[in-house]
Amino acid sequence: MDNRVKRLLAVTITVVIGQAMPVQAQSEHKTAEPANVRVTAAPSAPTSPWQPPDLSSYASTLKPDHSTELVAGRPYTLPELIDIAERRNPATRVAWERASAAASALGLVKSEYYPVLAMGAGAGIESTIVPLPEIVLSQGSFRLNFAASNPELILRWLLVDFGRRSASVEAAQQRLLAANLGFNAEHERIVFAVQRNFYELASVRGQIAVAEAALKSARTVQEAAETRLANGLATLPDVSLARVQAAQAAFDQT
Repeated sequence: MDNRVKRLLAVTITVVIGQAMPVQAQSEHKTAEPANVRVTAAPSAPTSPWQPPDLSSYASTLKPDHSTELVAGRPYTLPELIDIAERRNPATRVAWERASAAASALGLVKSEYYPVLAMGAGAGIESTIVPLPEIVLSQGSFRLNFAASNPELILRWLLVDFGRRSASVEAAQQRLLAANLGFNAEHERIVFAVQRNFYELASVRGQIAVAEAALKSARTVQEAAETRLANGLATLPDVSLARVQAAQAAFDQT
C-alpha cells in the first residue's frame, strides 16, 4: 500500500506540473491578434459551405514598415541608395543570420572547454498507516507522515579528449569565416548592382537630355528654313532637309 501511495503522489505531481507549465508559457508569449479578424466556426455539415477568415491583417502586421524610408520626389545620393538597398534587401538579412548562427555555433563549441555544474533537488511526502497493538486498542491505527528532500550538486569537467574539441573549434571557425565571406560578398553584390543601376540611370538621363536638345535645335532650324522660304530667301530642298533632320531628332528622342 505504501508503494501505491508513492506512485499515485508522483503521478499527481507530474500531471499538475505538466498542465501548469504550458499555460504559463502561453501567457508569457501570447501576442495580440489583429482586432479586425473575425474567427468563423466550422460548418455543421459536410454540405454546408465554409468561408475562410480574412488573414490579410495578419500579413500587414507581420510585414515590416518601410514607408518612411523612401520619399517621392526627393533626390537621393548614391550612398543613401546603397544604405536603403542593404537594409531592405532580404538577402543581406539572410546572410547576416547565417553569420550570426555560425558565431553562436563557435561559442557553443568553445563552451566544451569549461566545466559543467548541474544542480538538482527532489522532494517527496510519504504517508503510512500503522495499526495499533490489540492490547492497546482493538481495530485502531495511526498515520505517520514523512517528508524528505534530496538536493544534488554535480560537477563535470572533461580534461583530456585527444584533440576532439580543438578539431571541433577549428571546424566552427572555418564555418564562421565562410559565413562572414558570404555576408561580405552579398553586400558587395548589392553595392555593385546599385552603383550599376545608378550610373545607367544617369547615362539614360544624359542621353534623353541630349536628344531633347537636338530635337529643339532641329525644330529651330526647320522654323528658320520655313521662314526664309516664305520670304524667298531659301529653296524647297533646304526646307525639306530641315524637316527630315527634325523628324530624325524626334525619332531619336522617343
